[in-house]
Amino acid sequence: MRAEVEGGALFELTLRTHGKSDLARQLMDAGASEGDSLRAADLVRTRMGHLPGAGTDLKLGLGPQKVGGDRDIYSLSVITEIGLERIERRQGTLALAPAAVARSVSVTVEGGAYWSLRAAGLAPELAAEAAELAEQRLGAGPGATIDAVIGERPARFGSATAPRLLLVAVERSGQPMRRLLSGPGAGEAWIDPDRIAPPPSALARPVAGRVTSGYGARFHPILHFFRAHRGVDFAARSGDPVRAAADGCVTASGWSGGYGRQVRLVHRGALRSSYSHLSSLAVGAGQCVRRGELIGLAGASGLATGPHLHFEVHRAGQAVDPLRHLGVSDTVDVAQRQAIAARLARLGRATS
Repeated sequence: MRAEVEGGALFELTLRTHGKSDLARQLMDAGASEGDSLRAADLVRTRMGHLPGAGTDLKLGLGPQKVGGDRDIYSLSVITEIGLERIERRQGTLALAPAAVARSVSVTVEGGAYWSLRAAGLAPELAAEAAELAEQRLGAGPGATIDAVIGERPARFGSATAPRLLLVAVERSGQPMRRLLSGPGAGEAWIDPDRIAPPPSALARPVAGRVTSGYGARFHPILHFFRAHRGVDFAARSGDPVRAAADGCVTASGWSGGYGRQVRLVHRGALRSSYSHLSSLAVGAGQCVRRGELIGLAGASGLATGPHLHFEVHRAGQAVDPLRHLGVSDTVDVAQRQAIAARLARLGRATS
């Protein structure tokens, strides 16, 4: 879309990035000069750690047409996983605009992480998510300090923004700070930015979706009473691939009451895992699988209000919190590492 903006000198175009052409080429195709296009793409790469993927929204502001037909870039806005990034023309050259997309809160836990975060002004849903991450994955207890960074990311230009957690950190007396970062390029997954590679005992994430219900007591959405939730639920669409969390062998594959279609695996170290509410099964009892191998497709079989994956982990016969055993994907490449570093730097500038 092309629209004339204030003063009649600036044109604004709303674009979506292509899958195969790079950002600089797309800006040139839209009428921007080659020098400005290359400079803008380099600034975006510096800020994000990578160029935006296909389908990313851009808003490009162009100046008057010059001799030769191209135009100077006056501004470029990009909707990223953190929020809105902006490049502006200053004193004849392009520069990154000051970071201002995130805010942070810091609390000392007194009477539970949730209520401490609520007292600091966090909305109930954000406080609940931050408290769960801080307590279950980072070991926050009384006296610990929790830092949470919140940002707002519009779905499209002009759309309403929704606040979301970007970073949760916990510091306890005598122990170094531990952090969890909403993963670049990983949807809503949470990663440990200080330990990119998982330990040998860590389990891989069985499905790409975010956690929608954690481990522990909860109000059952179908049975309508509180009962122990012995695993975690991951958001998933019907038919999404579900993969083995670690090398193992299938002990059961079939219908299992309220769990619906379920696959159970046994692993080394007295560890077992199960994958429930599947729409179809890809493995059979007695078969051995490798970490990351397809074992079924997500669905809503059994007692389920909609498609998702219920994932359980048992150690020595006792249910344990799966999130304590999940590691970061072992396929993090150089570009993703750069994106992680860039995001941490971005959040540091935005909240300082």
